[in-house]
Amino acid sequence: MQATTALAEPAAPLLDRSARFDALDAIRAVASIGVVVTHVSFQTGTTNNGTWAGFLARLDSGVALFFVLSGFLLFLPYARRRFAGVVPPATGPYLWRRALRILPAYWLVVVMCFVLLPENAKVTSADWIRHLLLLQNYQPNTLRAGLTQTWSLVTEVSFYLLLPVLATIILGRHGTPRSGHRPLRVLGMFVAFNIAWLLVSRIVDEDGSQPLGSWLPGTLAWFSVGMALALLRAWFEQLGSASLPLAWVRDLAKAPGSCWLLALFLFAVATTPVAGPRLLFPSTGWEMVAKTLLYGTAAAFIVLPLVLADQSGSRFIRALSVRPLRWLGELSYSIFLWHLLVLASVYELTDIKIFQGRFWSVLGLTLAGTMVVSTLSYLLLERPLLRLKSSYPFQSGRSGQDGSTVATTQPTASTPSAVAPDS
Repeated sequence: MQATTALAEPAAPLLDRSARFDALDAIRAVASIGVVVTHVSFQTGTTNNGTWAGFLARLDSGVALFFVLSGFLLFLPYARRRFAGVVPPATGPYLWRRALRILPAYWLVVVMCFVLLPENAKVTSADWIRHLLLLQNYQPNTLRAGLTQTWSLVTEVSFYLLLPVLATIILGRHGTPRSGHRPLRVLGMFVAFNIAWLLVSRIVDEDGSQPLGSWLPGTLAWFSVGMALALLRAWFEQLGSASLPLAWVRDLAKAPGSCWLLALFLFAVATTPVAGPRLLFPSTGWEMVAKTLLYGTAAAFIVLPLVLADQSGSRFIRALSVRPLRWLGELSYSIFLWHLLVLASVYELTDIKIFQGRFWSVLGLTLAGTMVVSTLSYLLLERPLLRLKSSYPFQSGRSGQDGSTVATTQPTASTPSAVAPDS
């Protein structure tokens, strides 16, 4: 009788496939402001000394957050459709939306930085080609003034381009998965490959002059964390979680305070020398691995309660979904693009000297200027162009997009792009 009762235990309720992940905008907002802060800290010399130097330096962990969010939001349609037994999203319209979101504003920033900044007075035609085509990661010392943060955008775009292939590798080509175990094992292999890449790249590149660690294989673990969360979300939406071996993950998602305390602890560990030097000195291979794992795991604990909990029933999620935070999240890509140009302008237009302190003055001016420019960029350029995202010019007659997937995976124009604060 006891065994029968146990077998009859009701399954946990399925997660809602129509949920919108509005709280993720708040994470993008916080991460983007953190990126500005860490760059200002570096250029004022604050990263090198003071009580909060380690904390300010490690705000570059915003890149991990953005890559995790990209992995989650962009892989979720593939995971949902595979568990539902339908064809994956069409690649052409997906890349069209990504191009509209990323390229026009980016190209404008490249032109402005090359034209306005004195440090770029001698840029060559090769510099123009590399930056306009997002190839600046693949040769050493090619990131130009005002654009050094765009290494992460190059990596992000390479993920966009490879995502349909990665989704096939993770999910397989045929059949509906009975569980997410095999895909999770594949993602674990991606993380192992990332670790091996970092260790081997340091052996090949002893002085740290080659940007191998910034290529997609060097950051694949962070995207894999996001894809793992998307896989679990799709799994729990389709099958529930009461009888699943990973049901404890959904239970953990119901304790956001605990998740964020764990994330804070991991961030604190990352502020120690275990994650490598704070300044632009080469890290050892194991320091690079430690930093990757600490940042990625902390980001996982931050995002976990926002994507695996019931969206409508969580006060925590509702508190993070207020309109001001969502608006900042929508501006996050613009903030990423423009803040270094604004920071350079602050030094150009004031008597403040680089690396000579005055952190709060520089931060205040940079944030204020960045918010103004970013708002104009978003309202006048980015948002109008995004109205074309449903007007894919090369329609092939293939439908295959179910309404629920479109409604939940592209709810706004602000699907995240990387904001990686690497000087």
